[in-house]
Amino acid sequence: ARATDDALAAARLLRGAGATALLLDTSPQPAPSAAALAEALGARYLPLPHAGAAAMSQAVRLAGG
Repeated sequence: ARATDDALAAARLLRGAGATALLLDTSPQPAPSAAALAEALGARYLPLPHAGAAAMSQAVRLAGG
């Protein structure tokens, strides 16, 4: 619980500093905790179950515009 609170607090600080982020969730099932972290960060949340390097690279390229 403490680690989750710390991660969310850090995410809010990054968001407040104007950071732009993309959160790639590569867990076997989309994780609600990852979605909550993305929300706190102001990041786009993209679940990619079992994604390899090629899929993640493509997602980052597409997200970048």
